[in-house]
Amino acid sequence: DSVITLPRGSAALISSAAPAEGKDFAVILHYAEERSQGNPQVTALFEQMRKGTYAHRWFPKLGWKDIPALLKMANSQRVLKSFPTNPLSSQSMDECLEGVAALWLIEGLQEGGHLPSLNPILIDRKAGLPLGQAVSIEQQRKLLPRAQAAYGVWWKKVKDAGPNPGTHALNGQGIFWY
Repeated sequence: DSVITLPRGSAALISSAAPAEGKDFAVILHYAEERSQGNPQVTALFEQMRKGTYAHRWFPKLGWKDIPALLKMANSQRVLKSFPTNPLSSQSMDECLEGVAALWLIEGLQEGGHLPSLNPILIDRKAGLPLGQAVSIEQQRKLLPRAQAAYGVWWKKVKDAGPNPGTHALNGQGIFWY
């Protein structure tokens, strides 16, 4: 019996010198980082949205463990034509940035897995609500980096706290959800 302690990235060669010819063996052990397989649930959800086949209007079945995968999606500027919205909203949406949708889903997880607002639309507090007009993708592109940074900072603070950490990413950022 042997115990070998290996730091990540190192290797060990174990071999024998058996007295009988042809009985020697060699084993190499390599301790590598586990490859990330991604998050199949988040990947499948966003594939549906990209293909335009996402049809459910309530909050998807996601959990706290899905936040890192959603944060990776948050920098995407891809325009989606199919995405979750609140069916009680009077604001119609034909398109949404993928990154905005990802952050909105994180916001929903902060709300216990419920729809966090009427729609995945970021609003600049200074500019106010765009009453009677559609929110442009260009406006969302301008607000997305600020929101993404806020969610990244928030996640570093609360990831070990578990669901319902009592704080929201956009608090004090001058941005809110429609």
